Amino acid sequence: MILLRVVMDVVRKVVFWYGISSDVIKHVDSVMKLMTALTGDSRFEDTINDMPISERGKITMCKVLDDAEKRGEKRGMVLGEKRGRFMTIVSTVEAYLSGKKMTQKAACADLKYDYKEYLAAKRYLRKLLLLKQLKNPEYQLTSSQGSPE
Repeated sequence: MILLRVVMDVVRKVVFWYGISSDVIKHVDSVMKLMTALTGDSRFEDTINDMPISERGKITMCKVLDDAEKRGEKRGMVLGEKRGRFMTIVSTVEAYLSGKKMTQKAACADLKYDYKEYLAAKRYLRKLLLLKQLKNPEYQLTSSQGSPE
């Protein structure tokens, strides 16, 4: 454990003094395996595994970080679209039900929404609200963000 701490200190100092290098990495597999071992994060190796073999000889640390950033942005967009769709479904059904004496299932049928997707959307938004409340106890989902109820 002490050896790992020493190695990490050296890595931090090198990055601090020299910045993220734009030099081509000569032994890509070895460096990515080392980074995985040091950080416990397999995304370094995943970057190489997802890369065409023809590009592996031209990789820099900047490229590794850019690829990781692109994957994060893509994942964020997918989650944002899912959240938006779910908020639309729930808020539309809840607004439709307002003042009417009908079941949620009947409202979904009238609005041409799948009832199971509506229930999944409500569960997802409740979970999201609970996570946000755990991080910030004063947080409340406003009506403009869609109601989780």
